Amino acid sequence: MAQTRLDVGRGNQLDVFQAQSDLNTQKTALMRQNQAIAMAKMLVNQLMMDETTLNFTPADSLILNENIDFGQLKRDAVGKNNTLNLLKRQQGIAILTQKEAETFRKPRIVANSSFNLGRTDNTAGFLLLNQSAGLNAGITLTYPIYDGGNIKRQVENAKIATESTGFQIKETEYNIASNLNLAFQNYKNALEILRGEEENIKISRQSIEIAMERFRLSRSTILELRQIQQSYEAALIRAISARFDAKNAEIDMLWLSGNLVIR
Repeated sequence: MAQTRLDVGRGNQLDVFQAQSDLNTQKTALMRQNQAIAMAKMLVNQLMMDETTLNFTPADSLILNENIDFGQLKRDAVGKNNTLNLLKRQQGIAILTQKEAETFRKPRIVANSSFNLGRTDNTAGFLLLNQSAGLNAGITLTYPIYDGGNIKRQVENAKIATESTGFQIKETEYNIASNLNLAFQNYKNALEILRGEEENIKISRQSIEIAMERFRLSRSTILELRQIQQSYEAALIRAISARFDAKNAEIDMLWLSGNLVIR
């Protein structure tokens, strides 16, 4: 546009130089971005330990799930957390150990019984056959009188193990809830910022159209046009950053809830 204005005698060479400088700057920025993408591809190949060069095209946009069920995420975060499930199993074992240790303090009744059957054959005497049967039963009562404090120590150790595991469970549940709430708050904030920046993009795009028309009619300078273009570019960058932050928070929530699936 600056060159066209110069050709028709309504512009100046300085505007052309400024426009060419801006174009070269944009080309350099594009080359740097392409280089960054190439480096990222190389890192992906290294992480996958792929000897061949995996060629792929990265997605040019991030798709956000704006209908996340936070209540379900909280339930999954508790139910699918391996550390928490392991602690609950340990707590169950500790409770059983404590109950078993406490039973040694109580008197125990042991019932026993036996049945005897005898048979004798006598071919020489008058009594040819002798057969007898008998049932014996009894009950034994035992009560611990003194064991050097061993039972008491076992019970106390079992109680400590039970309480300690309970504290660890509460601490783990608190950390899970805190981290999940923080990720969800970051997600909501990023979405709000994204909506605001997308609105700014619409306004900036309209401003550029007006500014370009004014510049074409020689009613504004190239510096004014460039300033509006820079505002538009800044809004685009902020929107991309907000979308990236929202996607990171979404991934954090899925990871904390055990729902992060790599496809």
